[in-house]
Amino acid sequence: MDKYIMSISQLVLLLILSPALTDRFSSNLVFFLTLITVISIGNFTIEKAYNRKNYKVETKAKYMGLLTIPINTTVLALFVLFVFK
Repeated sequence: MDKYIMSISQLVLLLILSPALTDRFSSNLVFFLTLITVISIGNFTIEKAYNRKNYKVETKAKYMGLLTIPINTTVLALFVLFVFK
């Protein structure tokens, strides 16, 4: 679990914010579940690649932040574009 601490923390944050984003799971549930799945798979894949290179936690955190923030923002923008089209 320590190897994937950043991905797990982002997943927990998404789950904590989910009631506010989905009106208590009554609307946009499929949208949110698809979004959380895509973001989680991407985060775990990126973190798995960094774990193979045996980076220190501080270095891995910096690289994860620089890589996952633009990717997750792009994924969110694409999902919003398709949902509100």
